[in-house]
Amino acid sequence: MRLVIFVALFAACGGGRAGTPDAEAVGDTTPAVDVTTPPDPTYPPKRRGALIARSATPGPLGGEWRPVAGVCGGPPSFQLVARGDSVDLIVLLRLPADGLATGVYAVAAPEDTAAGPRTARLGVQRVLYTDFAYRSERGSVELSRLDRLASGRFDVVLREVTAQDTVRYLGVFERVRVDSLTESQCRVAARDVPPGVR
Repeated sequence: MRLVIFVALFAACGGGRAGTPDAEAVGDTTPAVDVTTPPDPTYPPKRRGALIARSATPGPLGGEWRPVAGVCGGPPSFQLVARGDSVDLIVLLRLPADGLATGVYAVAAPEDTAAGPRTARLGVQRVLYTDFAYRSERGSVELSRLDRLASGRFDVVLREVTAQDTVRYLGVFERVRVDSLTESQCRVAARDVPPGVR
């Protein structure tokens, strides 16, 4: 049920569900919210094979996961999916058709129906008694390596879909294994590509 909700919410937010197998969650952290703590704009520390993310102010979206990553050919895209006990995360990058895949990808606004190559979408779902879905509305994802392994980082602003609250969200992924994706998994990512920009 939780997976169906996450897929539906992310698809509705302008992204597609990667549909990859469950990633092994290393653990989610849920610190208490302290409004007196100033924002911390530094990236989390890197760890090989892991995705580590947190909000700039203490909050419940932080965690460390063993994500699943993959590349699709048509349209060229990169997917990074992490599932945990209470927080799921997906990063979807539209790769250039030719040239280097590494570099900076600007976050496409959710309402941008003409987003082309070198754009990114990011979605987060927090599952408690009630689900909270967040979608990226601005920021960037930097892809520093993409071959058999993927490395990079992101600094984005997320907006919660229902309450419209925003949070700055920072994360790193380091030397995550890149797997082959099935045709059906790639079709899900293709839904995020508007007609005429493939």
